[in-house]
Amino acid sequence: MALFRYVNVLSLLLIVALVTAVLALSARSDAEWQALVTGVGGEDVVTFRLRRDAVDAPSWTPRHLTDLSALTGVREVFWRGGYHYIQGPGSAYVLPVTVASPGFLSARQVTLVAGRDLSAEDAGRPRAVLSEQHAREIFPDLSPAEVLGQSIRVDNEQLEIVGVAGDSDEVDAAFRTATTPPSSYPGSYDLQTVYLRLDDETNMAAVVEQATAYLAATEALAMLEAIPYREFVRPGVIDERLDYVREITVLFDWLVAFALLLGVINLFNQALLSAAARRQRWALHRVLGATRGQLVARELVIGAGAEWGAVIFGVLLGGLLGSLFGGLLSLRVVLTGLLIGILSFLLGSFPLVKGTLSLHPYGALRQSKGVARHPLLTLAGALGLLGGLALVVLAGGFRDLGQRAVGAEVQAIGADLVAFVPDRRSILPVAQLTEEDVAAFREAFPRVPVTRFERYPASVQRDTVSYDVEVIAADDVFLEVSGTRLEAGSWEGAGVVLGSAVAAALFPDGGALGQRVTLGGQRLGSDLELEVEAVAALPATERFESPALRPGAVLLPRALLNTFSLTSEVYARVGGLTESEVEALGAFLSARYPQTAPTVAFYAADSERWYLGRLQEVARHFNLVAVLIFVLASVGMATLAVARAEARRYVRGLERAFGATRAEVFRRELQSVARLSLLIGTLGVGVGLFTLWWWASGAGYAFVIPAFWLFAALVTTSGIGVLVGTAVAHWSAFRSPMAVLRGEG
Repeated sequence: MALFRYVNVLSLLLIVALVTAVLALSARSDAEWQALVTGVGGEDVVTFRLRRDAVDAPSWTPRHLTDLSALTGVREVFWRGGYHYIQGPGSAYVLPVTVASPGFLSARQVTLVAGRDLSAEDAGRPRAVLSEQHAREIFPDLSPAEVLGQSIRVDNEQLEIVGVAGDSDEVDAAFRTATTPPSSYPGSYDLQTVYLRLDDETNMAAVVEQATAYLAATEALAMLEAIPYREFVRPGVIDERLDYVREITVLFDWLVAFALLLGVINLFNQALLSAAARRQRWALHRVLGATRGQLVARELVIGAGAEWGAVIFGVLLGGLLGSLFGGLLSLRVVLTGLLIGILSFLLGSFPLVKGTLSLHPYGALRQSKGVARHPLLTLAGALGLLGGLALVVLAGGFRDLGQRAVGAEVQAIGADLVAFVPDRRSILPVAQLTEEDVAAFREAFPRVPVTRFERYPASVQRDTVSYDVEVIAADDVFLEVSGTRLEAGSWEGAGVVLGSAVAAALFPDGGALGQRVTLGGQRLGSDLELEVEAVAALPATERFESPALRPGAVLLPRALLNTFSLTSEVYARVGGLTESEVEALGAFLSARYPQTAPTVAFYAADSERWYLGRLQEVARHFNLVAVLIFVLASVGMATLAVARAEARRYVRGLERAFGATRAEVFRRELQSVARLSLLIGTLGVGVGLFTLWWWASGAGYAFVIPAFWLFAALVTTSGIGVLVGTAVAHWSAFRSPMAVLRGEG
């Protein structure tokens, strides 16, 4: 059928466009990746990152750095520490400060717009390097060169500025230097990043292997893995470390490859049908003097003009789409896209070439027209539909598992829960929000629930049993805003609410309600004897982003404390508000404290919300390619159905000659195609479901049957069967039976 050729030409165009667009996006990603590496001199650098299953933080010591520097092939070790924010009375700014090894900025190829980098001579001295942005904020009237020699105050120390570094992601704090990292607590050091610079001609894989063995043998660093810096900044590495996103990303690559394979198979089978239909015409050309080479050239050049046009326009379309989505359209991308398109067409045209070269004119002229009987003709539609359905069920299942798991975390923390925090991009001093600020907030926004609370370390005692706890001192809105659920009792604001672990420790036999406990601690001022009004249920999540009362904590009214806290937390529920309205809440609190860091509304579940958004974005990309898979699968199924109908055309002609009506022939063909498509679809769904169970179980995910995707897949395959079956049945039923029996129809 000519329609199949047109659809296959369109499929070839779409496949080449898809591959070219993916190549363009990959080229952009590779270019940015290379810039990340060369921009900081990372070609010969090994660094460290947490293993995927790590739960503890590393504890570095100077001995570890010495041991790493002794590894064969390591030229130097350089490092930087974490961030320190110090705000004293009357501070005009709060500048993040970090300590790094001498020459760290030079090792990272940071450009200095004025002055110099810190050296070993600066270790232990009050000297620092500022970023150009921080220099502009602190000394707005001075040029970078004029900033040199100026001083900034950090806590009680005056630091002399010896260098101003160009703005970059690396220089996000004021840098000091030391020959060994500053201790954060006895025996360990506050190291954020460690790098190993290798000697020239050193085998990086050998150094990584040595460093990995050292980490495995060192308990304090066993949660780390050594990797080349190039791998550390590789695009996509974040997706590979995100559950569910990782699997869908892999499946996307499989789907692109599968689309290419399926397109080639469809072209192959179209060529089989075309070869069967053209054998007699080729034989006549051979009898009239045409050579086999001339026939091949005619079929691949003149007769395939539409296919060649599809390849060229596919590359152009793919390049345009890739550019629109931020890809890099280079000569290499264009040539690769053309090469893939040409190879796809040539592979798909193999039956035409083979049929032409092996043609024997006399035998071909004696045979009537018939369909080529080849296993691949049967496998094409089956493989396409089965594989497409299996992949879609598999990826859809992972998306559902991920959305259920990550969405549950978002809901447990609170999708509408925001914390009012200082904007850390600002170096202005931080204002402490007070109860008066919260009261003004409630007056201005009466429909927005808001709470302010403080945390104190303390102990709770009943008779001779004592338990160390975290005390949450809050107002009566805390339960609503934090999402704390009560297992027993109710909080009237006069007594305490015990976390579940505290209640179990003090009252192992139950009966905590109405009992009295004593709270004590240096930060509380004096001991408090209070009645237990309620026991909290286990929180919906243990993530630190959630302010819900934890099992080992106690909630009491803030009004009962006479102490002053230097820190507090303010949360609100903003369900039903737009983003601009949420921003206005933070702006209201900021306006109460001019010349301080702005207060911003930060969603408590922001990281999980980003995670969920990334999962949905990857799934959308997958779904777009899945649509192409279904188009190709439909073509493959149609080709299979036509081949089967062509093989049965003589039987159908006899049925019509002996009295069968067109409606009966139509019904039989339709039922045959529909049953076949439903069988293949059921197998595809089964394969996808089994693979999802096997993969999810191996990854430690909770397996849930993706009912929606199973239903959608079966409906899709049934729809394909009905549509293709209707077209083929109509084609078969309305042919003249006499023409069919004479071999003419």
